[in-house]
Amino acid sequence: MSPRSQRIGRNHIAMLHIAKVKLGLSDEDYRNILRSCGEVKSAKELDRLGFNSVLSVFKELGFTPSRRGGRKYAEFDKPEKRSRRGGELRMIEALWADIYDKPDAPPAVRLADLRKFIKREHGVDHITFLNAEQRWQCIEALKAMRERRSMKKLNTPGTIAE
Repeated sequence: MSPRSQRIGRNHIAMLHIAKVKLGLSDEDYRNILRSCGEVKSAKELDRLGFNSVLSVFKELGFTPSRRGGRKYAEFDKPEKRSRRGGELRMIEALWADIYDKPDAPPAVRLADLRKFIKREHGVDHITFLNAEQRWQCIEALKAMRERRSMKKLNTPGTIAE
């Protein structure tokens, strides 16, 4: 598939709309840029090459795309204090995702169930409220749950144990 035929996704379209608002472009000016650079009437019709050319025009006009990404809970990673809090929180979420038994559930449901588990086990409303001891206990409990699940899978009839 050539780059010209690949359509852009919702995140790219959202970026263009954010650029339009941040630059204060009127709808007419925005559509003129789409027509002249991307050769389309709507951002939904843009392919990757058209998106790149429209984005370069927006950058020339002063738009700087912000990088939202980064690691989750990165604000808790403070190298000057040698804090492991952010890494521990990410590990708790990863262990929970590993043992979660509803594979078709959306991430929001999975995280809501994690919050319920944290509330039941430690009495706090959110994962970020766990202190160091509670984080350690939670990680160890989730590791034990994962181990029990893997042992249970090995002992079920019809599976081959190595």
